[in-house]
Amino acid sequence: KHGLITLKTLKMETIKKDSLKLTESWNSLIKSYAEKSVVTYSEAIRADSKPLAALRIEYGSDVVISGLIRIIGENIRFFALGKAMNDLQVVETAKLIAGEYYYFKLEDFKLFFTKFKRGEYGNLYDRLDGQVILIALNKYREERLAEAERLNHEKHKEILQNEKESFYLVKIGSNWLRSSGDNFEEVEQKELATNYTRGEAEKLKAWLQKDYYS
Repeated sequence: KHGLITLKTLKMETIKKDSLKLTESWNSLIKSYAEKSVVTYSEAIRADSKPLAALRIEYGSDVVISGLIRIIGENIRFFALGKAMNDLQVVETAKLIAGEYYYFKLEDFKLFFTKFKRGEYGNLYDRLDGQVILIALNKYREERLAEAERLNHEKHKEILQNEKESFYLVKIGSNWLRSSGDNFEEVEQKELATNYTRGEAEKLKAWLQKDYYS
């Protein structure tokens, strides 16, 4: 019996320590959010941090929602309005954001609220509630998506450019292909082979297989 009580006590102490570590880690994360400086969509997209979905797995849904409540609450205090958000509205808005924007990072919310406070999503007209924030956040998502597509396009172009700049050798049996004017010849030494672009190498291989060695 005494041993059982001891095991339970040890288990509870371990749970408390683990919980304390998670709380400290989360508080550190929220503190880093406050200190972040994000000015472009590309910075938010490329940020080396976890999205809400991963944070929810690591810390739990309640902890992540409480973090969003804190972020929303701190930002809405910026506005001096006749119709401000009450606590219930803040909680519901945080839950909706956590469910809808699970792929956003903390950097996204930093950039969004910076733009929101600048009036980039329209005037508030003495009213601020969850719907206003969610409509503005949807506009942010559309602009973020456009930037993400642009970045993907640039990355694809870079990959293609790198492929063009790479050189390839064409091997024929145990020999290598070398260009000699308008003709081609086989050489035994790899160092004497001609460097071709990927496109040139593929065309040469297809031509040799079809017309030269068939």
